Amino acid sequence: MSILSLDGISFAYDRKTPVLRNLSLDFECGKCYAIIGRSGAGKTTLLSLLACLVKPTKGVIRYDGKPISEISQYKYRSNYVGLVFQNYNLLPKLTALENVRLSMDIAKVKGRARQKKETAEQLLRRMGLNTMQLHRRVLKLSGGQQQRVAIARAISSNANVLLADEPTGNLDNETGRGIIDLMLDLAHNSNKCVIIVTHSPEVAEMCDSVYQLPLLGNRDSAITTPYTTF
Repeated sequence: MSILSLDGISFAYDRKTPVLRNLSLDFECGKCYAIIGRSGAGKTTLLSLLACLVKPTKGVIRYDGKPISEISQYKYRSNYVGLVFQNYNLLPKLTALENVRLSMDIAKVKGRARQKKETAEQLLRRMGLNTMQLHRRVLKLSGGQQQRVAIARAISSNANVLLADEPTGNLDNETGRGIIDLMLDLAHNSNKCVIIVTHSPEVAEMCDSVYQLPLLGNRDSAITTPYTTF
């Protein structure tokens, strides 16, 4: 069963400039998806729609069968989906551990302070950080380590869906591959639904399914197939 689904989704800026048209997609737990397409095809817009950061011009997005418009936006973004950004978006003055702990507090994860600290430590260790790195301010970590902290933060509320916008864009090939391996592990061994926006053919090839978005021309251009699955 799909954890996230799009039914006839369209989006236009100012309701005049079409970016996405009539998309119907399904995303399941246990799989890693890549969203590809040329610049301007709406890849990041699609991720923003799935994160409930913007609303579609037309159509319905469902989480676990329920329209996300009927779910508290705060609860949806805090507990159901986790976001990973190309630029990490960590709080620079906090340590890796503090960044994850704060995210858990914002999401109102249940448990005593000691339990949440232990959970945060376990997540960061699973991401490959050692004890010294756990307690280091994130600005003193490498780019790959910061991205690992960002992933740990994104799943710290036990969200079912992980949305990643160009998560390897600022990393070298070897480090980027390690990040995608982590995301594949989360999908295949922790039953997460992982959705990655990427320009990289190498990243797309590693994923289970690939959706290619068309680049819309003018408003009258005919789009018969809204995406291609490889």
